[in-house]
Amino acid sequence: MLIDKIEQKAYTGVSMKTPVGVRRRLLWLTCILSWAAPVFAQTEEVMPEIHYHGYWAPLQFTVFNFGERALMFQNETCNDGLIEYEAGNYAKAAELFKLAAQAGLPEAQHNLGHMYLVGKGVQQDYEMAANWFRKAAEQDLGLSQYRLGNFYFLGQGVEKDIDQAFYWCRKAADNGCADAWYTLGNLYMYGHGVGKDQEQALKWYKKAAEAGEVQSQLKMGDLSATGHGVPRDYYEALKWYTRAAKQGDSEAGFNLGKMYIHGIGIPRDSDEAAKWFTRSARGGHGEAQCNLGVMHTKGIGMPVDLVRGYMWFHLSATFGEARSLKYQESLAKSLAPWQIDRAEKMAFEWLQDVYGSNR
Repeated sequence: MLIDKIEQKAYTGVSMKTPVGVRRRLLWLTCILSWAAPVFAQTEEVMPEIHYHGYWAPLQFTVFNFGERALMFQNETCNDGLIEYEAGNYAKAAELFKLAAQAGLPEAQHNLGHMYLVGKGVQQDYEMAANWFRKAAEQDLGLSQYRLGNFYFLGQGVEKDIDQAFYWCRKAADNGCADAWYTLGNLYMYGHGVGKDQEQALKWYKKAAEAGEVQSQLKMGDLSATGHGVPRDYYEALKWYTRAAKQGDSEAGFNLGKMYIHGIGIPRDSDEAAKWFTRSARGGHGEAQCNLGVMHTKGIGMPVDLVRGYMWFHLSATFGEARSLKYQESLAKSLAPWQIDRAEKMAFEWLQDVYGSNR
């Protein structure tokens, strides 16, 4: 199971009745056995079980076959780490991930790399993150290959190397990582690490979009709306923007709102525009918040409400939309002080509701 993209992974090893502390000690014991494996490389002995203070675990693999790792309890230790991580006990989670990672479990290596990347439970360290992602990537874990490719593209934790970025993203793509499909689309579209190839870019964007990768859905919507590389098709744009917006992408929601409010390739629908602008606004999209302010002050698809319009302009300016500040200042001339106070209080309550604190 991976932190940044949780995946269900069946595990049928040790019984959960075995105490956690004992499982961890058994993990170390099997690590030692795996490190000793080369010494016994010429044997084919299979140890049926390991006993430790009355507890046992079946070995359903050949411990001493050359090149194989003793995998016992790695998954359980990694799962313990996930439990601690979800409970907010990041230092404990990092400790558990490190145990399983040092024993060679790629999922634990990835999770430990993620913790170094974001600085949870450990000091943020891009070099350490890259090191653990590489270990998992070399074991063919697609998401780690994708992360390592991004590190090379950005020069984060490693020396920037576009060729290596393409290499690892391509390996991740071949392993079914939808995020890597989107990145490959970008690499082909803009000619990073490979010659520009719009046909290949569209192939990877569409593959990722159909798999539900939200940035690719937004990209397919943009390409369809502008006719860039594909025939202009507003209904196709509407389809992809809707899919991305339903996954919470605020830019896609804003684009949908624009299509509906202006009737771009589709009939005008103020109600639909307001719905999508509102969803986008909750995602912190300043332009969507500004457009809601305009709709309220001008009565577009809704009754005129200057106080609520001021509220949206105030929020939009808070989120960095420059034109909203001008609208807010202009509208303030038409409002009484108590109305402005009321609008600002409404904005504060909205922030509390959406983000849990004042921005």
